[in-house]
Amino acid sequence: HATLASIASAVDLAIVALPAEQVLDALAACAAKGVRVVIVFSAGFAEADEAGAQRQRAMAQIARDSSMRILGPNCLGAFNAHNGFFGTFTQALDQAGMSAGPVAIASQSGACGGHLSYLCRQRGIGIGYWVTTGNEADIELSECLLWLARAPTVRVIVAYAEAIRDGARFVEALKTARANGKAVVMLKVGRSQVGARAAASHTGALTGEDAVYDAVMRQYGVHRAASIEEMLDIAYGCARGVL
Repeated sequence: HATLASIASAVDLAIVALPAEQVLDALAACAAKGVRVVIVFSAGFAEADEAGAQRQRAMAQIARDSSMRILGPNCLGAFNAHNGFFGTFTQALDQAGMSAGPVAIASQSGACGGHLSYLCRQRGIGIGYWVTTGNEADIELSECLLWLARAPTVRVIVAYAEAIRDGARFVEALKTARANGKAVVMLKVGRSQVGARAAASHTGALTGEDAVYDAVMRQYGVHRAASIEEMLDIAYGCARGVL
């Protein structure tokens, strides 16, 4: 098919991997077709410069106007090992696939999310769901965490965050996970001013007061890991029923 419009049947999901300047036109075509979800791999948005930030705001407006959900931009996509959908270009899956298991990973950083999935496979930890949110023009981390907290096949939620954009939904997600007996292990970066600047340059995120994150995570029993290695060790134990 040369164009989306030439496809006779409905389109559930599209992946956009184009230069940043071409993304908005592609999203407009997706919205006109009635595509339900779009994953945008493309970078060059709020993490880059003001022109990119303007494009990202226009992207968010397209999502609001059309009710089409957008994952990204500047993300590595998502996968669902339970049904065999792998909408990602992470190199972590180049050598072998991922078996479905009780662990789910939600990461604002695609590189960190990919590295975690690779390490989990090395340790024999099955990952059922994996999502990287990138710049979060539309779908953001807290929404993903809430969905995972409600998913019956998820026992452990592993999260990497640079900044939480929806604090109320973040609290709701943690509260739901605790009520449903799910372990949550989180690596929240940006404790220092240097770390906050690094996070901002990565996905355009604005980090908040670190003490607030600490308090919220303590309140809802989240294990705040200090490193990827610690996160993996805790997830390994929790996946086998050790909370």
